[in-house]
Amino acid sequence: MSGQAGKRVLNLSASMTCMDPLHLGQTVTDLDAAGVSTYHIDVCDGRFARTFLLYPGLLPYLRPATTARLDVHLYCVRPSLYLDEFIEGGAESIIVQLEARESLVDLISRITRRGVRAGLGILPGTPVPAALKSILGSLSMVVANTVGPAYAGQPYDPRGLETIRKIRALCDASGVSPEIAVDGSVSEERLESFFRAGANHLVLGTSSVFKPGADWPGRFREFRAIAEESFQKFASPLGEG
Repeated sequence: MSGQAGKRVLNLSASMTCMDPLHLGQTVTDLDAAGVSTYHIDVCDGRFARTFLLYPGLLPYLRPATTARLDVHLYCVRPSLYLDEFIEGGAESIIVQLEARESLVDLISRITRRGVRAGLGILPGTPVPAALKSILGSLSMVVANTVGPAYAGQPYDPRGLETIRKIRALCDASGVSPEIAVDGSVSEERLESFFRAGANHLVLGTSSVFKPGADWPGRFREFRAIAEESFQKFASPLGEG
Protein backbone atom coordinates (compact mmCIF):
# COMPACT_ATOMS: atom_id res chain seq x y z
CA MET A 1 0.00 0.00 0.00
CA SER A 2 0.97 3.59 0.34
CA GLY A 3 4.22 4.38 2.13
CA GLN A 4 4.74 6.73 5.04
CA ALA A 5 6.16 10.21 4.77
CA GLY A 6 9.94 10.28 4.49
CA LYS A 7 12.76 10.31 1.98
CA ARG A 8 11.78 9.93 -1.65
CA VAL A 9 13.20 7.13 -3.77
CA LEU A 10 13.38 7.41 -7.56
CA ASN A 11 11.97 4.65 -9.76
CA LEU A 12 12.41 4.41 -13.51
CA SER A 13 10.19 2.13 -15.58
CA ALA A 14 10.47 1.17 -19.24
CA SER A 15 7.39 1.54 -21.42
CA MET A 16 6.73 -1.66 -23.37
CA THR A 17 4.52 0.25 -25.80
CA CYS A 18 7.65 1.91 -27.18
CA MET A 19 9.58 -1.33 -27.79
CA ASP A 20 9.92 -3.25 -31.05
CA PRO A 21 7.16 -5.90 -30.79
CA LEU A 22 9.16 -8.35 -32.91
CA HIS A 23 12.02 -8.37 -30.41
CA LEU A 24 10.34 -7.95 -27.02
CA GLY A 25 12.05 -10.95 -25.43
CA GLN A 26 15.59 -9.88 -26.31
CA THR A 27 14.82 -6.26 -25.43
CA VAL A 28 13.62 -7.26 -21.96
CA THR A 29 16.72 -9.41 -21.44
CA ASP A 30 18.99 -6.54 -22.48
CA LEU A 31 17.14 -3.96 -20.37
CA ASP A 32 17.17 -6.26 -17.33
CA ALA A 33 20.95 -6.46 -17.68
CA ALA A 34 21.04 -2.65 -17.86
CA GLY A 35 19.22 -2.39 -14.53
CA VAL A 36 15.56 -1.85 -15.41
CA SER A 37 13.51 -2.78 -12.34
CA THR A 38 10.00 -2.02 -13.61
CA TYR A 39 8.15 -2.42 -16.91
CA HIS A 40 5.13 -0.24 -17.70
CA ILE A 41 2.58 -2.10 -19.81
CA ASP A 42 -0.08 0.09 -21.41
CA VAL A 43 -3.33 -1.64 -22.37
CA CYS A 44 -6.03 0.10 -24.38
CA ASP A 45 -9.46 -1.36 -25.18
CA GLY A 46 -10.13 0.63 -28.36
CA ARG A 47 -12.85 2.61 -26.60
CA PHE A 48 -11.01 4.68 -24.00
CA ALA A 49 -8.85 5.83 -26.92
CA ARG A 50 -9.09 4.89 -30.57
CA THR A 51 -6.38 2.27 -30.54
CA PHE A 52 -5.57 -1.16 -29.14
CA LEU A 53 -2.44 -1.73 -27.07
CA LEU A 54 -1.03 -5.01 -25.75
CA TYR A 55 -3.22 -7.68 -24.17
CA PRO A 56 -3.46 -10.04 -21.17
CA GLY A 57 -1.96 -12.99 -23.08
CA LEU A 58 1.43 -11.28 -23.09
CA LEU A 59 1.94 -11.52 -19.33
CA PRO A 60 2.23 -15.31 -18.90
CA TYR A 61 5.17 -15.19 -21.33
CA LEU A 62 6.70 -12.02 -19.91
CA ARG A 63 6.46 -12.93 -16.23
CA PRO A 64 9.00 -15.82 -16.27
CA ALA A 65 11.31 -13.82 -18.55
CA THR A 66 12.09 -11.11 -16.00
CA THR A 67 12.26 -10.53 -12.26
CA ALA A 68 11.33 -6.87 -12.75
CA ARG A 69 8.06 -5.46 -11.47
CA LEU A 70 5.22 -5.43 -13.99
CA ASP A 71 2.94 -2.38 -13.86
CA VAL A 72 -0.16 -2.78 -16.03
CA HIS A 73 -1.83 0.51 -16.95
CA LEU A 74 -5.42 0.03 -18.10
CA TYR A 75 -6.69 2.70 -20.48
CA CYS A 76 -10.06 1.00 -20.44
CA VAL A 77 -13.65 2.16 -20.10
CA ARG A 78 -14.46 -0.90 -17.97
CA PRO A 79 -11.21 -2.09 -16.40
CA SER A 80 -13.04 -4.56 -14.16
CA LEU A 81 -13.41 -6.84 -17.19
CA TYR A 82 -9.65 -7.41 -17.33
CA LEU A 83 -8.42 -7.34 -13.73
CA ASP A 84 -8.48 -11.07 -13.01
CA GLU A 85 -6.70 -12.06 -16.20
CA PHE A 86 -3.88 -9.58 -15.66
CA ILE A 87 -3.51 -10.48 -11.99
CA GLU A 88 -3.38 -14.19 -12.78
CA GLY A 89 -0.87 -13.45 -15.54
CA GLY A 90 1.58 -11.95 -13.07
CA ALA A 91 0.90 -8.21 -12.82
CA GLU A 92 2.23 -6.76 -9.58
CA SER A 93 0.63 -3.35 -10.05
CA ILE A 94 -2.57 -2.42 -11.87
CA ILE A 95 -3.32 1.20 -12.69
CA VAL A 96 -6.85 2.25 -13.59
CA GLN A 97 -7.84 5.64 -14.93
CA LEU A 98 -9.79 8.25 -12.99
CA GLU A 99 -11.82 8.71 -16.19
CA ALA A 100 -12.99 5.06 -16.29
CA ARG A 101 -16.74 4.56 -16.07
CA GLU A 102 -16.67 2.43 -12.96
CA SER A 103 -16.42 2.98 -9.21
CA LEU A 104 -12.80 3.71 -8.29
CA VAL A 105 -13.38 2.51 -4.73
CA ASP A 106 -14.65 -0.85 -5.98
CA LEU A 107 -11.84 -1.23 -8.51
CA ILE A 108 -9.11 -0.41 -6.00
CA SER A 109 -10.63 -2.74 -3.41
CA ARG A 110 -10.82 -5.58 -5.91
CA ILE A 111 -7.17 -5.09 -6.90
CA THR A 112 -5.77 -4.85 -3.39
CA ARG A 113 -7.81 -7.81 -2.13
CA ARG A 114 -5.82 -9.95 -4.57
CA GLY A 115 -2.55 -8.74 -3.04
CA VAL A 116 -1.71 -6.51 -6.00
CA ARG A 117 -0.62 -2.86 -5.84
CA ALA A 118 -3.32 -0.44 -7.00
CA GLY A 119 -2.59 2.71 -8.98
CA LEU A 120 -4.63 5.56 -10.40
CA GLY A 121 -3.95 7.41 -13.66
CA ILE A 122 -5.13 10.93 -14.47
CA LEU A 123 -5.15 12.42 -17.97
CA PRO A 124 -3.89 15.98 -18.54
CA GLY A 125 -6.71 18.44 -18.16
CA THR A 126 -8.79 16.20 -15.90
CA PRO A 127 -9.35 18.04 -12.60
CA VAL A 128 -7.84 16.37 -9.55
CA PRO A 129 -10.83 15.94 -7.21
CA ALA A 130 -10.43 16.80 -3.53
CA ALA A 131 -12.24 13.52 -2.81
CA LEU A 132 -9.14 11.70 -4.07
CA LYS A 133 -7.66 12.32 -0.63
CA SER A 134 -10.00 9.69 0.81
CA ILE A 135 -8.53 6.86 -1.30
CA LEU A 136 -4.85 7.86 -1.42
CA GLY A 137 -4.07 5.57 1.50
CA SER A 138 -5.11 2.57 -0.63
CA LEU A 139 -2.95 3.52 -3.60
CA SER A 140 0.63 2.51 -4.24
CA MET A 141 0.97 4.80 -7.25
CA VAL A 142 -0.64 7.81 -8.91
CA VAL A 143 0.25 8.35 -12.57
CA ALA A 144 0.05 11.85 -14.02
CA ASN A 145 -0.20 11.63 -17.79
CA THR A 146 1.61 14.42 -19.61
CA VAL A 147 0.36 13.27 -23.01
CA GLY A 148 -3.00 11.89 -24.12
CA PRO A 149 -3.72 8.16 -23.84
CA ALA A 150 -2.24 5.30 -25.76
CA TYR A 151 -0.06 6.78 -28.53
CA ALA A 152 3.73 7.00 -28.26
CA GLY A 153 5.47 10.18 -29.39
CA GLN A 154 2.68 12.66 -28.64
CA PRO A 155 3.54 16.30 -27.83
CA TYR A 156 4.00 17.25 -24.21
CA ASP A 157 0.91 18.57 -22.41
CA PRO A 158 2.01 20.89 -19.57
CA ARG A 159 -1.32 20.50 -17.77
CA GLY A 160 0.03 17.21 -16.44
CA LEU A 161 2.61 19.13 -14.41
CA GLU A 162 -0.15 20.80 -12.43
CA THR A 163 -1.67 17.34 -11.85
CA ILE A 164 1.61 16.27 -10.23
CA ARG A 165 1.64 19.34 -7.97
CA LYS A 166 -1.94 18.78 -6.84
CA ILE A 167 -1.37 15.08 -6.16
CA ARG A 168 1.75 15.91 -4.20
CA ALA A 169 -0.15 18.45 -2.09
CA LEU A 170 -2.93 15.96 -1.34
CA CYS A 171 -0.40 13.28 -0.40
CA ASP A 172 1.47 15.62 1.92
CA ALA A 173 -1.78 16.71 3.56
CA SER A 174 -2.77 13.07 4.06
CA GLY A 175 0.63 11.91 5.33
CA VAL A 176 0.93 9.19 2.68
CA SER A 177 3.52 8.64 -0.03
CA PRO A 178 2.43 6.59 -3.02
CA GLU A 179 4.78 6.75 -5.97
CA ILE A 180 3.95 9.79 -8.08
CA ALA A 181 4.69 8.84 -11.67
CA VAL A 182 4.90 11.01 -14.76
CA ASP A 183 4.02 9.30 -18.03
CA GLY A 184 4.62 10.97 -21.36
CA SER A 185 7.35 13.09 -22.98
CA VAL A 186 9.82 12.40 -20.17
CA SER A 187 12.99 14.06 -21.43
CA GLU A 188 16.15 15.40 -19.83
CA GLU A 189 15.10 19.04 -20.08
CA ARG A 190 11.87 18.38 -18.15
CA LEU A 191 13.39 16.47 -15.23
CA GLU A 192 13.81 19.48 -12.97
CA SER A 193 10.18 20.56 -13.37
CA PHE A 194 8.91 17.03 -12.74
CA PHE A 195 11.01 16.52 -9.61
CA ARG A 196 10.25 19.96 -8.19
CA ALA A 197 6.52 19.27 -8.69
CA GLY A 198 6.81 16.06 -6.67
CA ALA A 199 7.29 13.16 -9.11
CA ASN A 200 9.49 10.25 -8.05
CA HIS A 201 8.70 7.74 -10.80
CA LEU A 202 9.42 8.25 -14.49
CA VAL A 203 7.87 6.16 -17.27
CA LEU A 204 10.53 6.15 -19.98
CA GLY A 205 9.52 6.08 -23.63
CA THR A 206 10.54 7.60 -26.96
CA SER A 207 11.56 10.95 -25.46
CA SER A 208 14.18 9.35 -23.23
CA VAL A 209 15.28 5.79 -24.03
CA PHE A 210 13.47 4.29 -27.02
CA LYS A 211 14.71 6.59 -29.73
CA PRO A 212 14.98 5.05 -33.22
CA GLY A 213 18.43 3.66 -33.84
CA ALA A 214 19.60 4.17 -30.26
CA ASP A 215 21.34 1.57 -28.10
CA TRP A 216 18.40 1.21 -25.74
CA PRO A 217 20.20 -0.50 -22.81
CA GLY A 218 23.05 1.98 -23.09
CA ARG A 219 20.62 4.87 -23.32
CA PHE A 220 18.80 3.62 -20.23
CA ARG A 221 22.03 3.57 -18.22
CA GLU A 222 22.88 7.07 -19.44
CA PHE A 223 19.43 8.47 -18.71
CA ARG A 224 19.30 6.84 -15.28
CA ALA A 225 22.55 8.56 -14.27
CA ILE A 226 21.22 11.93 -15.44
CA ALA A 227 17.85 11.41 -13.74
CA GLU A 228 19.35 10.29 -10.43
CA GLU A 229 21.64 13.32 -10.31
CA SER A 230 18.71 15.63 -11.08
CA PHE A 231 16.51 13.88 -8.52
CA GLN A 232 19.07 14.32 -5.76
CA LYS A 233 19.38 17.98 -6.64
CA PHE A 234 15.78 19.02 -7.12
CA ALA A 235 13.50 16.59 -5.25
CA SER A 236 12.60 17.75 -1.76
CA PRO A 237 11.76 15.40 1.14
CA LEU A 238 8.11 14.52 1.58
CA GLY A 239 6.15 17.15 3.40
CA GLU A 240 8.41 20.00 2.31
CA GLY A 241 6.92 20.73 -1.09
